[in-house]
Amino acid sequence: NYSRDNVWSLRGVPDIDASQSYGEFGIRQKAVTGATWALTSSFTDVRNETAGNMRKGFTPSVALDLRQPVLRGAGVERNLSALRIARINHEVDLLKFRRQTTETVTEVISTYWQLVQARDVLLIQEELLESTIATYDRVYERRELDATAVEIKQAEAAVASRRATLIIAQKFIEDVENQLAQLLADETLNAVNEIEIVPTTLPGTEQVTFDVVDQLVSALRHNPILEQTRLA
Repeated sequence: NYSRDNVWSLRGVPDIDASQSYGEFGIRQKAVTGATWALTSSFTDVRNETAGNMRKGFTPSVALDLRQPVLRGAGVERNLSALRIARINHEVDLLKFRRQTTETVTEVISTYWQLVQARDVLLIQEELLESTIATYDRVYERRELDATAVEIKQAEAAVASRRATLIIAQKFIEDVENQLAQLLADETLNAVNEIEIVPTTLPGTEQVTFDVVDQLVSALRHNPILEQTRLA
């Protein structure tokens, strides 16, 4: 802190010019018991000028101040409560981050297997389209024997339906790839570059068994939502 006051005389009064400066610096700290101590050094500089005569006064001082509350705000538990609450809130934030990370990873895994399934469906639809086209060709070749115009039109409609289903399957693969690219947040994977995502890990075919009780106990013990509730 620093302050300075200047005082001048009124008209008709002998010339008086007075100034007073005050400065203070130090350190203040709060203890875990609620006590506050401060070590300060201050000075007061007074100068008076009357009819050309100068008088100075300089007063330095050093002070140690200690204040300890007896009732309100006293005690270690009371003064460390804010720190403990901050630590709990920090743990809650970490749990929120873990929960978000788990959800994102789960969504990435689920989307990956959707892409694997979508590509398998596309292969099936391509085989069905080839089979339907072959059926149409056989029906059309028998148009002069026993194939009627209705049967030929039905075969054409079946081929058109298979092609439409194939287009939908191809579009679904693109949608899943875009969704997976967004989840991975990779700069090279975007709709502009048109990079195709090809799954390399095939799904497992072995049967997996789970212990229901163990799964429930693990969920109750490690679930981030439950841990946040406990901390709250």
